[in-house]
Amino acid sequence: MRVFAGVFVAGLVIGGSIFTALDRPVFGSGRNGSLVIASRKGEPAKPASASAPTPAPSKHAAAPSTATPAPSKHAAAPSTASPAPANAHAVETKRPVPSTTPGTMQSASAEGQQSLDGMKLMHVGGNDTGPAVVAPGEYDTGGLSYNPAASLTHQSDFGPLPVKGPDGTRPMDAYARTAATGSGAPVAIVVGGLGLSQTGTQRAIDELPSGVTLGFSPNGNSLHRWLQAARKAGHEVILQVPMQPYGYPANSPGPHTLTAEAASKDELGELHRAMGRITNYAGVMNYMGGRLLSDADALKPVLNDIDARGLYFLDDGSAAQSRVATMAARIGMPYAVADLTLDEGSGRSAVEDALDKLADRAHRQGSAIGVASAFPTTISAVADWAAAAQANGIRLVGVSHLVHRPDTDTQLQGNAE
Repeated sequence: MRVFAGVFVAGLVIGGSIFTALDRPVFGSGRNGSLVIASRKGEPAKPASASAPTPAPSKHAAAPSTATPAPSKHAAAPSTASPAPANAHAVETKRPVPSTTPGTMQSASAEGQQSLDGMKLMHVGGNDTGPAVVAPGEYDTGGLSYNPAASLTHQSDFGPLPVKGPDGTRPMDAYARTAATGSGAPVAIVVGGLGLSQTGTQRAIDELPSGVTLGFSPNGNSLHRWLQAARKAGHEVILQVPMQPYGYPANSPGPHTLTAEAASKDELGELHRAMGRITNYAGVMNYMGGRLLSDADALKPVLNDIDARGLYFLDDGSAAQSRVATMAARIGMPYAVADLTLDEGSGRSAVEDALDKLADRAHRQGSAIGVASAFPTTISAVADWAAAAQANGIRLVGVSHLVHRPDTDTQLQGNAE
């Protein structure tokens, strides 16, 4: 046993020396059983999430931080499983999302979270709504802001939630993408599902032009790291919230779905849980949600909450019975409805045809919004189409640029250059 112990200790010493020489972090265990990262040479050890973070790609690397603890019609009797109305599809089609890559995913509940005025928030211990760890973060250095303004953020049990500032500033204005200058019919494109696939998310950020709005799933992984990369690259960000479709729960958008029954009772915990998973988004959009969006009693509290926080709502256009436009106009909140889903067909040619239809619609009606998922063929087709957009009389803008303001019956303009 003594020989074995001596060999084991010697191995640890040699291993530690190798890691130190390579200037890489060393992982160990803290007194309370939490994972501890011994940082680079000369740096103190720091607590970490339950799973070691995947290193950020070099192009959009996030600086390491040192962590210290800190925390159609009114529906009758809504039910969890709800049939579709006679004139709607029996089962709402679930839009595909980019597949995950084995070996690259991390625990979403244990990842680094957001930052407040340069302070990074991380949930640890596998509990999204538990105590947070606060560590110094990086201040913005170019691109669009990825550190939320303290005046536009309220710390809650769900994490940092967006709020209007004391002077009336709205997050949708503060975090909107700069309006593109020049002539051409404005077109906004949302590529969603980011955070669910590491490779798909990286590809979208690397290849898509900054004028494309990126939609993040609250059920994704490494969201803080991806948010930083997306904002540094100049993208407007929108939050995709899983909402109850017809045929639920057999037909489900995934974990933490906001149901019509809960929303109709003003129980918005799942909405706030989603909101607290990421920051610096200008608006919220639905992921599925045909059942909820068609129920005025369920939809109204959701839109009221989003509006009160100074965000816009984007209806992705997938729900035939959606009441969003009517309800949002009645409330007087900023909203938009997507005109076209770009990747409903299969193959690149189908995406290219849909993009051409989107451009035609923009020329005919003055503007257009398209939505898509972060699949390789979709990303490639959108990137190539966008490169030739200006020559074809199209101006690529963030969604915030095309949001309706019912109080003035106009569309919002992006921030000035």
